[in-house]
Amino acid sequence: MLPPSPDYAALKGLIKDAGLLESQPRYFAFKFVSTALLFAINIAVVLAFDHPAVVLAAAVLLGFVFTHVGFLGHDLAHRQISHNSRLVSSLGLIVGNLLIGVSYSWWTAKHNQHHATPNHSEQDPDLDYPMLVFESASIRHRKRFFYPVIAYQAVLYLFLGAFQAFGMRAQAVAQVLSGRSPRRRAEGLALVLHALLYAVLLVQIGHWGLGLAFLFMHQMTFGLYNTLVFAPNHKGMPMIDESNRMDYLREQVLTARNVTAHPVIDFLYGGLNYQIEHHLFPAMARNRLSAAQPIVAAFCAERGVDYAVTGPLQGILEPLRHLHAVSAPLRRGARAD
Repeated sequence: MLPPSPDYAALKGLIKDAGLLESQPRYFAFKFVSTALLFAINIAVVLAFDHPAVVLAAAVLLGFVFTHVGFLGHDLAHRQISHNSRLVSSLGLIVGNLLIGVSYSWWTAKHNQHHATPNHSEQDPDLDYPMLVFESASIRHRKRFFYPVIAYQAVLYLFLGAFQAFGMRAQAVAQVLSGRSPRRRAEGLALVLHALLYAVLLVQIGHWGLGLAFLFMHQMTFGLYNTLVFAPNHKGMPMIDESNRMDYLREQVLTARNVTAHPVIDFLYGGLNYQIEHHLFPAMARNRLSAAQPIVAAFCAERGVDYAVTGPLQGILEPLRHLHAVSAPLRRGARAD
């Protein structure tokens, strides 16, 4: 991670003086209780009703709830909820491995690296996909087998994103089997218990066809919702490498994009629509990001630092346009052949 710059120190002073870095135990207690209640109600609906329409609607809602459980895991990883490492690790196992079947240690390591090197062409793991490129120069590093997909990646992006949940499950298993997990047995046990409880839920649905439909509807909603939330944050923003690294403040601001603030948007995005503020102050509780936003925007304007904000629809369209543009060489090559 780059050392803090004088500009960043000055901005942090303003944020601290505004009291925005203080812990928010009541807020997070409410979020844990309300999310757990939604989770429980959803499971109860699946167990109580057997009408296909109700079961599949519950599958969609459960995908929504899984993402919000993931938001809590994100808050934990950034020490927004507690600075007690043992408590954070234990809650992470419950929220990540047990409840949604995602390896907490794998995701935390990956996400911390992303924060340290956002949009870095070689070091940001959020850019490392075999079937996607975020700059034309990366095409040559992908296997030619995937070129037909990459050529039309903008069209396929949301479809591929719907399968993200399956990829996270595979990464969770790999994390445990590889020995990279610092709590291998605990993580493995939590993942196995998640799988068993999920299997029990599917059995309770009854008909195997409806159970299979529930599984795919749930997991693909989970994956698609994650994609819709995270795509606007950095995709299509300036890329960096070791030749053009900047100071900490500018690197975090210029590689990120906010989505217009609104209470509904704040809820749907889990506060990550304030991506610039989150990257500058990852330990800031998400319910304080809205208050930090005008301070950060004004500070950036004073320093002449571009501060990107877009609407929810444009937040999806802008990354798609970028994906379409950077994959153009493959489409031109296909037509030339």
